[in-house]
Amino acid sequence: MKIIKVFLVITGLLFGLSACSTVTPEVQPTYTSYPTYTQYPTYGPLPTYTQYPTLEPYPTYTPYPKPTEILPTETPEVTNTPKPTNTPEPTINPELTTDKTEGVWLVGSEVAAGLWRASGDCYAVTRDKKGDQLDMASGSKSIITVPPSAFAVEFVSYPDTCTWSYLGK
Repeated sequence: MKIIKVFLVITGLLFGLSACSTVTPEVQPTYTSYPTYTQYPTYGPLPTYTQYPTLEPYPTYTPYPKPTEILPTETPEVTNTPKPTNTPEPTINPELTTDKTEGVWLVGSEVAAGLWRASGDCYAVTRDKKGDQLDMASGSKSIITVPPSAFAVEFVSYPDTCTWSYLGK
């Protein structure tokens, strides 16, 4: 029993010394299993949370512009432009200018374009490719202009027979 008393005295002394020791708190081990709470809560900054990592793109490479190469220019030789010559008008087929009687005539292949005069009381109508009327002339000794763009000309006589004569352009 004496041994137990000695043992208890020694352990009590050791515990007493450890509580009053001058060892710094960083070195002294703590045996608390619960965190220590203060009377008033202290709020510190919360950690920043980002869902995705921040991406920093690589810098874009832009090539330095190259100087424009200036090539020597050649001066063109001066050439004299020939003077225009008067081109004679094409000759008209004499068959296209002969006198025409009543009927429908194709312009350019049966009748020449130009001025036509009636010999009596008649009328004439010029038409395009669709058959639409372009121009009309009627009366005694009437004159009609047949344009080169016309498709056909229709010479009509009433009540007498008329002859249509070519006057020229």
